[in-house]
Amino acid sequence: NKRCACDGRSLAGQGNFLVAIEINLQDFIDEAEDQIRVLNDGLLSLEKDENNEEIINEVFRAAHTLKGGSGLVGFTKLTELTHHLESIFDLIRDKKLALTSAHLDTMFEVLDVIMELMGEVDSGQFSTDIGPVSKKLKAILDAQKNAATTPIVAPSANPEPVKSPEIASTISTGAAEFIGRELTPDEANNLSRMQSESDPIYQIFIRISQDCDVASLFMFMIFNKINELGELILSNPPEDELENNEEFKEVRILFSSMASIDDIRTELQMPEVEILLVEPLQVETPEMLLEALFKEESIEINAPVVVDISIKEETVEKTVEPIVKNEEPVKKEAFPPPPVPAAKSALVAKEESAGGKSGSTTLRVDSTKIDVLLELAGELVINKTRFVQVQLDLEKILGKNGKTSDLKETVTQLMRISNELQESIMQLRMVAVDQVFSRFPRVVRDIANKLDKGIDLIVEGKDTELDKSVVEEIGDPLMHLVRNSVDHGIESKADRKRKGKPETGTVYLRAFHQGSSIVLEVQDDGKGLDIPVIKSKAVQKKIITEAEAASMSDKEAANLIFAPGFSTAEAVSDLSGRGVGMDVVKKNVERLNGVVEIVSEKDKGSTFTIKLPLTLAIISAMLVRTSRNIYAIPLVNVIEVVEVSKKDIVHIAKKEAISIRNETITILRLDEVLQLGTSNRDLETFQVVIVMAAGERIGFGVDSLIGEQDLVIKSLDSHLVECPGIAGASILGDASLALIVDVATLVEKVIAGIY
Repeated sequence: NKRCACDGRSLAGQGNFLVAIEINLQDFIDEAEDQIRVLNDGLLSLEKDENNEEIINEVFRAAHTLKGGSGLVGFTKLTELTHHLESIFDLIRDKKLALTSAHLDTMFEVLDVIMELMGEVDSGQFSTDIGPVSKKLKAILDAQKNAATTPIVAPSANPEPVKSPEIASTISTGAAEFIGRELTPDEANNLSRMQSESDPIYQIFIRISQDCDVASLFMFMIFNKINELGELILSNPPEDELENNEEFKEVRILFSSMASIDDIRTELQMPEVEILLVEPLQVETPEMLLEALFKEESIEINAPVVVDISIKEETVEKTVEPIVKNEEPVKKEAFPPPPVPAAKSALVAKEESAGGKSGSTTLRVDSTKIDVLLELAGELVINKTRFVQVQLDLEKILGKNGKTSDLKETVTQLMRISNELQESIMQLRMVAVDQVFSRFPRVVRDIANKLDKGIDLIVEGKDTELDKSVVEEIGDPLMHLVRNSVDHGIESKADRKRKGKPETGTVYLRAFHQGSSIVLEVQDDGKGLDIPVIKSKAVQKKIITEAEAASMSDKEAANLIFAPGFSTAEAVSDLSGRGVGMDVVKKNVERLNGVVEIVSEKDKGSTFTIKLPLTLAIISAMLVRTSRNIYAIPLVNVIEVVEVSKKDIVHIAKKEAISIRNETITILRLDEVLQLGTSNRDLETFQVVIVMAAGERIGFGVDSLIGEQDLVIKSLDSHLVECPGIAGASILGDASLALIVDVATLVEKVIAGIY
């Protein structure tokens, strides 16, 4: 077993080493999530353009990074899968394997298993069986090995040099000198065989940091990479002696490979590697030097070549570029004797070579720390408004003088600073909605393939930012809407062709800001909602009566799809038919103080719009007064405010209503709904705040308006949580309390006929 102590937790795997390495598990998880997202997006892109070299390289790098990270924490199941993926894409990069749709299907299966494995990281109990997908990946690699994939090279362009026994002897002598001992007969024969196959032979010196407690793990990873890049000839110490032995910090390796020196250095540079030296095996004759130059493609084969000692020195200087941590000059000999200055990481070396100082612009912070800051900012907002109130009260008592003017100026500065501080802290919690959107291309692909539909998903506004808490909650509602559009909205290829539509349907997923809210849209160009069928199903399921169905408008009928248990599917499948999807959408959106609307046209398509506050911690609200109490109505629900007199009120089905621009709107007297009395009915004129939720507009009758204000939401005590019509509370500047109206619940009760 391989164990990794990570913040008190452990990853259990299988391997050849017993590893105890302190590492931040969350860093590994964050990095893995980023690389999995790159893999997913890359595979989806390769379905449309399988020869895109840039994307192939991105996927290769993501698999390589994921393999390295999982190897460091001892996550061997993930290491095995990503190792195979990396090997496959290495072949694709080298044009030795043609990527097919069958390969991509297998890789998507692997990606699903990888995500299952990542879901098990917290528990450390990895029960997911990787055997089936691992076998599929190995089958791809084995098929390539058995196929005739050796690149064809024109003889005139690359004639193979003829080797003589003298040159072979020189190779063996150089190898023995480098390794530091005489070669055994088997090793000499193996070296001779490699030489005859004409692949370049490289000598490598690697030193692991003396402070590294898991040198054996890095040695294991180094030899894995060596075997991927080419074929190991010999090493000192031998590979089997390095396993489970932390004493060995240095190794000398001879191996053959068609990879370039730069590629070898890049692949072998690891965090704990202090020294990495790579060069072709030393040669002592003009013939061997010429061959080495051919292999490095330093000169053209057909060009006249003059070989002398100056060329040899130039070649050595070019190929030997050890990475060092200090600024001391690098010795010209290929492998200087120890001690040698420690190596820099490849990233630092690259940045310093560009002549600048390295520095990260990103800092990862635990979200709970930001939550504490946001809580303090909320208290500051409350006290800011109290300062404003105190300043106004003092002006009334003392009049305008020098002291009150100074206080006013100070309060103004305090307001500006607190507003900027609040906005900055809010920005810390803002994340791109792409964190949610990135999962949908794969979802649409899988469902479309399962249903044999042609569907294009177009994502717009994925860089739009909103609060982290909202992003975490909005995933499920969007998932149901997207699945609904793909399953119910988009027609089959045959139906679309019959209607004169393109066989491939389109689903749009959008995000954009609108005032202090964010709007999310899921739109399709499918068949739209069939209102008669919806009414019929609702009557059949006893959600409404036949009389209600007959008098119901198309807009009201469309909202029936949000009713619990409602579904138009003829049969239950693993995609739909149980009548829980749209119900979940409505409940989750309303729980986020948002609204969802539907616009649909038969055979043209449907658009589902979700409107949400940017954050759940601080909201913009309309403050109103009724029965001497102050209430806050979230601005995200407010449409407009109108003044109404008694003569403007009409009664429809025993309910009060008003007509605005030929639209009849039901009125709720807020004091009566909250059981505060009936004083609002005694007023000759009163204010009506028109709000929208669940696609329905109603008006709240209130005594007067106070104005708009940003409020910090405070949760209610447990015995008040179930209070109908109240979503929370907030403290105002004068220390008074304002209850926040639960618009969605009140509108729902109006629709249900309770009010």
